[in-house]
Amino acid sequence: MRVKPPEEAIAQDLVQRHGARALVIEAHQGADGQVRLLAVLDLDGVALQAEATRLSLPDGGGPRVDVIDRATWSALHKLRASGLVQFVAGGSRQLHLAEDGADTEEEAAAKAARARSTALRGQAERALGIARVLHQGGFPEEAPPHLAAALAHMGAAMLAAQGDLPEGITKATPVQIRDIVDRNRLPTDVIATVESLAAAGNPTSAEVERLLDTAAEALVTWGKRVA
Repeated sequence: MRVKPPEEAIAQDLVQRHGARALVIEAHQGADGQVRLLAVLDLDGVALQAEATRLSLPDGGGPRVDVIDRATWSALHKLRASGLVQFVAGGSRQLHLAEDGADTEEEAAAKAARARSTALRGQAERALGIARVLHQGGFPEEAPPHLAAALAHMGAAMLAAQGDLPEGITKATPVQIRDIVDRNRLPTDVIATVESLAAAGNPTSAEVERLLDTAAEALVTWGKRVA
């Protein structure tokens, strides 16, 4: 008869206690060879703390159990996907995964990419709005830097959506924007707009209006493609 390892017995007990609220249970082996369990439980704060306290009581040398909630689990995977944190190296084994469990690593990474892309798109829209206000307020010469920022943020948002934007970067370079245009993900006149903004010395009101329209159209075009 097979003797059940302590970590499997603990996992089985957690599933029996919490049913579908036991989302994920994993066994991790550290560099010291010791096994630790990570349990993701969909419980409120009081119940989660009570379970953590129960599992921390001496049990004859069994593995240590770390208990976290769904939100913490998702946040950890988002941070890992962005490169801000790394899980401890070592062997790991999944002991339990609920059918409606917490996000997988791929799902968490996709959510993080979408959230980052949305935030960058918001920056692009704000920069475009500032440029338009300056133009309409009689200061067209002040608009080009904000227009350039809007397109750079938009390019970064597109790269972030694909997971291709390094952490800490909020603006795409003209080379990156040209590559996006070459892949037919933005209208071809966007790169011409970027180059015009870089070369603009003292653009006329009509030129700024044209550039504003191009940038706004590019945002709308991309919005329809990702909707």
